[in-house]
Amino acid sequence: MNSVQRERHVNTATRSLIRTLYDSGIRNCQVMNVIGNIHGDNDKVGFNVQHVRNVIRDERKKRFDISDAQARYAMPFVPFTEVNHHYQSVIFGFALMRDKHASTFKWILHTWLEGVGNKPPMTITTDQDQAMASAIADVLPNPTHLLCSWHISQKFPEKLAHRYSNFPEFKTFNHYIYKSLTEDIF
Repeated sequence: MNSVQRERHVNTATRSLIRTLYDSGIRNCQVMNVIGNIHGDNDKVGFNVQHVRNVIRDERKKRFDISDAQARYAMPFVPFTEVNHHYQSVIFGFALMRDKHASTFKWILHTWLEGVGNKPPMTITTDQDQAMASAIADVLPNPTHLLCSWHISQKFPEKLAHRYSNFPEFKTFNHYIYKSLTEDIF
C-alpha cells in the first residue's frame, strides 16, 4: 500500500482527533502514540506520523485561504531610515501595509510625523511608486523628494537594453552615476 493510499485511511473522526490534539499543543509523534493506544498498537493504525503531519498541513491550508496568506505575507514594507553623523543608514521605524493606496501612505506619513513631534525630514528618498509620491506631496510638501538610485539602476538592463547591445561601454553607466560628485562631472 503506497503512502497516498494509506493517507486515505485517515478517516474524518481521526482527522478531527488529530486536529484537536495538535491544537492542544501535542506534538505529532505524541498524536501518533495516542491514536496507536486507541487502536491497540501503532502498527494497527494504518498510517504513520508523516500522515499526521500531512493531515495537519491540510487543515492549515483549509483554515487559511489564499487571501489570508497574502494579507499576512505580501505586505509592502515601508522603512523609516535616517543617516547618522557617520553617514550610516539607521532604521528607526517601519510600517507593514495592507495595500499601496495613496490614502494608506498618507495615514502612515501622518502617524509617523506625529511620532516624531511633527518635525518633517529635510529629504525623503523613495522608489518610483506613484501613490507614495502623491502622499508625500500632500503630507510633506517641503522636504526634497529624491528617487533611490539603486531602484533606478535595477531598471537599466530592461530600459536600456538597446543601448547595452549597441554601445558596450554603456554598461559602465552605473559607475558614472555613483562616482560623479557634481552634474558637471557626470
